[in-house]
Amino acid sequence: IVTLESPAVPYHPLNVWNSGEVRGRRNNHAHGFSASQGIFVHEMSRQYRDIFGVYVPITFEIFDNRPNIQNEQDKRQYHVEIRDGTSAKRAMFRKTFNEVGVYTERLYISYGPGYYTISVLLRTSHGLIYEDIFHLGYNVHYMDGFGILLWLPLFVATIFIVSCSKRKASWDDDEYDEATRGKSQGILGSN
Repeated sequence: IVTLESPAVPYHPLNVWNSGEVRGRRNNHAHGFSASQGIFVHEMSRQYRDIFGVYVPITFEIFDNRPNIQNEQDKRQYHVEIRDGTSAKRAMFRKTFNEVGVYTERLYISYGPGYYTISVLLRTSHGLIYEDIFHLGYNVHYMDGFGILLWLPLFVATIFIVSCSKRKASWDDDEYDEATRGKSQGILGSN
């Protein structure tokens, strides 16, 4: 794998080749940073992280720079779908937006703990599909805190019991003295 970096073009999700010879898997066109419309996931959601909790926050931006789009209400429908991978059967979120902007949606991943490739797709009123893909871990290390939950209460209870006990242990045997037992008694108490 060879990675090249150019200081003239800063990183942006729209400049990434997602798959194949073209940037989109469906449209067979290259949109890039100068695209008139599209969707991309913001950097705070794009960074790989292991999410611990029930809901996954995803922040994305819908943009549309087509001329005269503000006057055409029927063409400002943006169908957003968020999937696990690329299969339509594993869709986790579907919603239609009527305005461009930055949105944060909280998703519930019902497939359990694991590593996921999340696809964010935008279908325009013309049927064009734009997508952005990123990776995350969902409750992968959920057992890391189990040791603390198990051992901390036991440790605290042990310290409490030891510090609050009033009776001091005496390791001397009280009945070892020969004078108290009698000298003529044998093991069974008689001669």
